[in-house]
Amino acid sequence: MENNSYEYDIQRIVKNTYIKNTSIVNKLVDYVENIYLEAFKEGLRVKTRHLSETEQKIKSVMDGMQELLFYKNKKYGDSALHPKQVFCKRDSSDSITIRLDDKLSRMINGSDLTSEEGEQFAMLFKRIMGGDLLRKNDVSDFIGYLTLFCASKHWLEFSEFMD
Repeated sequence: MENNSYEYDIQRIVKNTYIKNTSIVNKLVDYVENIYLEAFKEGLRVKTRHLSETEQKIKSVMDGMQELLFYKNKKYGDSALHPKQVFCKRDSSDSITIRLDDKLSRMINGSDLTSEEGEQFAMLFKRIMGGDLLRKNDVSDFIGYLTLFCASKHWLEFSEFMD
């Protein structure tokens, strides 16, 4: 059914159309069929490209992280980018930085850092996050390096964080 899904869609379009002129319907069918054919060819190109072992690990990490983020986004009602703003009236970017602050605090408090080391770490992070030091390029680098770190640790899927 998957390989022939375009045929099903074409049949559905034709069945549900109110166009009685057969030549118009045939042109529509040809048009839709060509779109599906091109998409199918493009999909084959992507799927048949040989990935190196590292590329496959990167893909697995990103796929696993995407699955986790989709799961959490649904579980929390899309609240990261569309907060309810009942208690906190800040925008989504501010809400996310608050969550990062909370995560950083949990990391510091759960570590064997001395109080002074924890404060220094927090201050450095605050300086980076709070000022103009953090740019889009930096965030993409962090995501990339953390993805590679996950791949190097063989952390390729994250289903254990889905309850």
